[in-house]
Amino acid sequence: MKEKGQNNSKWLSLLISSISVILIISSAIWIIFNTETLALRNGLARWTVISLEASLLLMLFGIGLGRNTFRTIWLDLSRRGLFILAAILVAGFLFLVLAVPRTNRIYYDEHIYENIGQNIAWTGKSFMCDEGNAEYGEYRPFWTEYNKQPNGHPFLLSLFFQVFGTSEWVAHFANNISYIIAIAGIAGITLILFGSEISALFAAAFYAGIPMVLIWSNTAAAEPSAAAFTVIALLSACIYAKEPSLGTLGFMVGAIAFGVQFRPESIFLVVPAVLIIISVRPSLFMRRELYWAVVLLALLVLPEILHLYAVRNEGWGTSSERFSWSIFAQNLRVNGPFYYKNVRYPLIFTVLAAIGLLWLRDWKAKTPLFAWLLYSWGIFLFFYAGSYEYGADVRFSLICAPPLAILAGLGAGRLASLDLKTINSRALVAGLLIILAIQWIGFLPLIRAVGEEAVNARLDVECGREFAKLVPVDSIVLSHNPSMWLMWGKNAAQMSVATINRPHLDRDMFMRYKGGVYLHWNFWCNVPDPGQNQFCNNIKKQYVLSLVKAFDLRGFHYALYRLYPKGGPPNENQPPVGLTPPQ
Repeated sequence: MKEKGQNNSKWLSLLISSISVILIISSAIWIIFNTETLALRNGLARWTVISLEASLLLMLFGIGLGRNTFRTIWLDLSRRGLFILAAILVAGFLFLVLAVPRTNRIYYDEHIYENIGQNIAWTGKSFMCDEGNAEYGEYRPFWTEYNKQPNGHPFLLSLFFQVFGTSEWVAHFANNISYIIAIAGIAGITLILFGSEISALFAAAFYAGIPMVLIWSNTAAAEPSAAAFTVIALLSACIYAKEPSLGTLGFMVGAIAFGVQFRPESIFLVVPAVLIIISVRPSLFMRRELYWAVVLLALLVLPEILHLYAVRNEGWGTSSERFSWSIFAQNLRVNGPFYYKNVRYPLIFTVLAAIGLLWLRDWKAKTPLFAWLLYSWGIFLFFYAGSYEYGADVRFSLICAPPLAILAGLGAGRLASLDLKTINSRALVAGLLIILAIQWIGFLPLIRAVGEEAVNARLDVECGREFAKLVPVDSIVLSHNPSMWLMWGKNAAQMSVATINRPHLDRDMFMRYKGGVYLHWNFWCNVPDPGQNQFCNNIKKQYVLSLVKAFDLRGFHYALYRLYPKGGPPNENQPPVGLTPPQ
């Protein structure tokens, strides 16, 4: 009778939780059909932050509740294994911060992420600021808009800004930490799924040494943190499957809800998470607490689903189709050879990953890895900008770097553990390490290079930093990119204000800012883009421009001007013009 009662209770929980999920989905549909897109976006600016805060708190609560389990995650490693993993983490971090150039590589998205993080830190809302004040250590946004990218990465930056202060180096440091988190998490996933210490250590080392991972982990781009928190989400599924408890379940729900909010395709990480539970302990799907965890997960993920709907009509930089089969073949011709041309990704890593995937063992445990790799690599084949040779979009390769590193670790681990009568295992491992080191050293010039990619935009930012030193307090800078000026502690606004709301500039800004109104003649004033050029040209026609400083580099004119209304002061008693590139 007791067993029958438990079964009835279990089925009742399944029924009620299923109805709850259906109600959540129905609520989402109701919101979609009864809320204007602008109102939905304005609501999501706060709602997504609440979801991320709740997910983070749930993760911390789970760690606290299951602290004994979390203390022993890596204790399956031997003492020597723990020492080697610690050495990989320390060496990777030191190499990253000391040898890899710390710079921006995706313009001007990184400053937008930083500014949204700045906004979350100060207001709790995930808006991008188009006009605001950032002087005297305070931040006040006046004119904001909702950005198309998910808010996981800006939220992560906001946490670092709150602790360390708002600055560019802090944003880069957040990605440095994400790099370390991913390495440790990859070791944990490999250890739990496959029970191989040597494979776990190899996998951690491979991820730490992937050239693109190193290069992009010293930027403020979203991809390093997206990769890291996908790893944490899937590690949480491994931990729960291995040691099911209320603490590990809470951590898993929070980690998955947190991880899906970093990039649009991150929502698919739920699939390998489910497959991990199936491969390790399928009986967990008969537990009542998991049913209610699904309800909680649906609530926490709901804002991200609504976000994807709210930005569905964004152009993402094109007026053509964003996803199509016609793009598949051309992207495949680039993104496939990327892994065996041995130019930006070590061929030896690919060979070892193939061995790890095809080795006729542990196929059940490899299924989640295959699903992870399939969506994280395959989805970009259909995206118009998904080619690894399309601008700076090689950063998308970071999304599938973790499963490839784990498979390569499995391949190396299998080779190193071969039972060969003529060669002992230590000699085999030593030989493999020598081959890997020789291969990897050849990528050091690439890793240390800043590169020519987006050089004109990079010069725009470098010149902007020099201009920022000349902008007095109680002034405002008009620019296409106010985000970076706000990050530098300067008041800033979109240059378009002079075109779409000229009375605001004439009546308010000139009166409010006694230090002056300044114009940043930037990258978008130089490139042949009529839509952006008009804002620069309109100001030139409608106001008096007094040059403060200028740099003429690579055929581009970067300058800082002070603005005056027509009939205002002439260009006298102004600082001298400099034509020397910033150091």
